[in-house]
Amino acid sequence: MNFIQAVTFCLKNFRNFKGRASRPEFWYFHVFITFALTLWYLFLFVFFRAVDMSGYERYDLFIIGGWFLLFTLIAATPMYAVGARRFHDMNFSGWWQLMVLIPSGIGYIAYFIWCAQKGTAGPNRFGADPLEYRPNTNTQ
Repeated sequence: MNFIQAVTFCLKNFRNFKGRASRPEFWYFHVFITFALTLWYLFLFVFFRAVDMSGYERYDLFIIGGWFLLFTLIAATPMYAVGARRFHDMNFSGWWQLMVLIPSGIGYIAYFIWCAQKGTAGPNRFGADPLEYRPNTNTQ
């Protein structure tokens, strides 16, 4: 699965918390979301500066901050979905994602270490191996 395929698949399946996700699917999508949020944040930062210099009212800054929060919340759903599928690939419940709530960053470290590990080979209780070869069924 390449970068474009992974991002497209994750965006189309943003509500799909079932099945399994391979490491490339998970990491490509996380890179995409991180890049998109960074670009959005930089845009807002530049816009904040433009608003401050142009003399607009301060409440406009809160509106822009609200847009940032909205974009972040919209991005959260597909990230949680692909995270759940990634944990399913390792034969764990998707609820293990909640480990990021552990204070002091220990949860994030454990989360990313687990997500970097190879999934279980062959089918498991969450479905077929996402790395198995699947012939193209769209032949004419």
